[in-house]
Amino acid sequence: MVGSNEITRKLWEIVQNENTTNKEKTNALSQLMQSYNSRLQTLTAGPESYINIRKSLSEIDLQRLVESEPILKAQIQQRKLFPKGLLNFK
Repeated sequence: MVGSNEITRKLWEIVQNENTTNKEKTNALSQLMQSYNSRLQTLTAGPESYINIRKSLSEIDLQRLVESEPILKAQIQQRKLFPKGLLNFK
């Protein structure tokens, strides 16, 4: 973020400089918009992406546990083969 702040400051200097051309100002403003969008995306998606990573890791750990325990594996496979309540017939 520190480097990004320095770039943002330089881009604003270009925009505010009276000696720069309209094309340079437009390019600088475009870069600023991209930079701000990137920052916003990083800030808003950060915790969510962390939660998604943790969820994925938990699912991987569960899969490894099931694969290492034959009884758990058999129970999971039985549930997939037979819908809930199907084996409880009388």
